[in-house]
Amino acid sequence: DKLLHFQDLSGNFPVYLHEYPECKDRWLVASILPVFVWIVRHFPAVLAGALRDRFQQSVQKALDYCLTLRADKLPVHVGVKIACSAHALGKVWQRSDLVQLADAWLSELLVQAEDPNYSGWYVPQTLAETLASLDLVYSDLSSSPWKAAWQQAFRFWHPTLLSYVGPG
Repeated sequence: DKLLHFQDLSGNFPVYLHEYPECKDRWLVASILPVFVWIVRHFPAVLAGALRDRFQQSVQKALDYCLTLRADKLPVHVGVKIACSAHALGKVWQRSDLVQLADAWLSELLVQAEDPNYSGWYVPQTLAETLASLDLVYSDLSSSPWKAAWQQAFRFWHPTLLSYVGPG
């Protein structure tokens, strides 16, 4: 409840609360949006009355801001976070236009991610963020359009060590 007061007019959040109203990280809200999706999906009973309405407005403002970032040249993993969140929110809010927009964007991002020069699969944090975001849309990544990403992650995972073992 108290953190929602720190959302700026555009929809973004400051990195540190003492920096409010300045938002130095343009893409911070893209990392927060998937968390918002999980809250909307799994905790609707906790959000009651005025808090639910304020949270809904905050999520919508954050999504609108993130969708404006689409015009920028975003890194693939940031675009995936936004597109997957938009798809999931479109399903929850029963907005087919949002789902279609997100699906089209995910198709574009998939082409970029399958480029042999794409290095995001070799950065553990980027790989993890991408896979976690895709989980918002696809219950089984191994049979999704992003199955190559799943297979890449599988190659870089050591089942005994439970650790990333891909190239540094």
